Amino acid sequence: MGIEVTVVTNGSELGEIILKSVWETARLLFKDYGIEVFVVPYQTKRGNVLLVINGVEFPVTRPLTINELSDLILTAASAQGRWDSQTVLGAEFIEEGSLGNGVVIA
Repeated sequence: MGIEVTVVTNGSELGEIILKSVWETARLLFKDYGIEVFVVPYQTKRGNVLLVINGVEFPVTRPLTINELSDLILTAASAQGRWDSQTVLGAEFIEEGSLGNGVVIA
């Protein structure tokens, strides 16, 4: 079972902390359980720090512990197939006329 985690950073200290924590979490999940987690760093100039786990966005507003990241990654991966790609919770407008974020949830 392979899990893809894209770490969207905006150059902030939080983004760097989350990226390092996700790398460590991926290493531990593979070492302890044999679960492959593919970490994809993505740098953006603006926007929020996000984790995109198998296509589902999770906004990050504070540093997460290794245990919290493990739980989040495993929960999101186990829910695979239950997401409806047509369901949108909301959107955030960053500037007038430009769409910021839309979060897809089940």
